[in-house]
Amino acid sequence: MKKLIIISFFVLLSCDSKPEKSQQSEYSINAKIQGLNNNTKVILVEVKEKSSEILDSTVVQNNSFEFKGVIENPIKAQLIYWNSDLNNYQNIDFWLESADMKINTNINEFTNNQITGSELNNIQIAFNNATKEVYRKSGLKALHNEVYKFVSENPNNMVSLSTIFNSRKNYSKNKIQIYYNLLDSNYKNSELGKSLNDYLVTTELKQGDLFRDIIANDLEGKIVKLSDYKGKVILLDFWASWCIPCRYSFDKDIKPLLEKYKNEDFIVVSYSLDTDYDRWANASKEDNVTWVNISNLNATNSKAILDYSISGVPRYFIIDRKGNIGNMNLSFESDENNIHKELNNLFSSN
Repeated sequence: MKKLIIISFFVLLSCDSKPEKSQQSEYSINAKIQGLNNNTKVILVEVKEKSSEILDSTVVQNNSFEFKGVIENPIKAQLIYWNSDLNNYQNIDFWLESADMKINTNINEFTNNQITGSELNNIQIAFNNATKEVYRKSGLKALHNEVYKFVSENPNNMVSLSTIFNSRKNYSKNKIQIYYNLLDSNYKNSELGKSLNDYLVTTELKQGDLFRDIIANDLEGKIVKLSDYKGKVILLDFWASWCIPCRYSFDKDIKPLLEKYKNEDFIVVSYSLDTDYDRWANASKEDNVTWVNISNLNATNSKAILDYSISGVPRYFIIDRKGNIGNMNLSFESDENNIHKELNNLFSSN
């Protein structure tokens, strides 16, 4: 059975607790870690949504190492190094931001708590400390309440803004609106603040509603609109290069459908949640995706994701010739909400 891949979106946070700036800024990491042997290799890695990219590497001398560089916005990062005592690689997660960060500890106590000079990491640590034991002691509802309490008491920073956006489905829109009203104009006008407002003003899509248009680019950069295909029966498919069930379904389900209904007014429109063009393009080529295949390459900030309430992939919608949304719980495996049955019913009714 295929599994739904739940999306864990990762939003870049501002290092100075202000909305992101698109300009390059310098960062430095100066570390002195007792117990790290000379010539130990340390790798600085950017952690992306479903992948990682090596930014730099160095070697330890006299228990010390250093990184310097420039970034446009804060990024999630890791320091990876070989621990000879444990005979394996260790990694420390942290936020890389425009700051002079310092680490002074020993190899057995090295965590992101030992990184100083980073306001963003301080905020993240405060959030982690406020919430880390709540679920174990009191359950999920209590955790949601504690998260909301933290962001409401500390609204105007990107840690809180990204947290409430990523967990928005855990709260009523009324609670989200109360939080949004606490934001100052800088955060309301940030990219993420605008996305949160879009979510607040977007009504939930229901079966029988008219479809909501999607405007995106194909792999050649051509602008494509979902409304370009109004009058046809549309299978709208949300997928991503990192979603194995989505890609498995291309050969098993979607290509046979295209062959079966090749003489009908039927089209498949696949919308990728990827943020990296090369990964989207490579997956599309590997899987021979020859039908309409579009993306805005901005996943969590995509209006399409908000309009169609996408929280996991694969996700499918059938749109009839009049532009109406059909069954909202479709899959290829389900007996009751089966895509094949829905399409058969649509085409046999003509």
